[in-house]
Amino acid sequence: MKRGFTLIELVISLSIISILTLVMTNMVFREVKNYKSVIREDRYENYSQEALRFIETEVKDVRNKAIRIENSKLIIEKVNGDTNTIEKRSMSQNKCKIIIDYFKYINSTYKPVSIVEDIKDFTIYKNKNIIYVTIKTNNGEIFERCIGLKERKEDI
Repeated sequence: MKRGFTLIELVISLSIISILTLVMTNMVFREVKNYKSVIREDRYENYSQEALRFIETEVKDVRNKAIRIENSKLIIEKVNGDTNTIEKRSMSQNKCKIIIDYFKYINSTYKPVSIVEDIKDFTIYKNKNIIYVTIKTNNGEIFERCIGLKERKEDI
């Protein structure tokens, strides 16, 4: 009686190991792809929520003198003469980004900064003393925020 494996036993065991390896590799690659997709969606959600918080902070700043909305563009005039503009700018087909332009009155310089990129749409409008802001991402999610404005004595 010989000890060892026959050639057929080796071929069968190698084919079973290779099939298991192939199945496991496909599962790992599928999960990595799903993970990247979830991370991308989570990033879009976080960036959009942070952009809404930033816009609300800018609107509720105590140094604001006047707030206007013209053509889906939020214009905030500060007490010291500075003007901040928050607006949507198109990047390419179906992709936009929200930009804030800081205009310093002292040295007349513009400094545009991107708040969030790769969005589908950004709308902002005012109804009485409430500002409505909507961000729509490329995957169809919609993030909205209502920002209440304090009535100033000059407005009454």
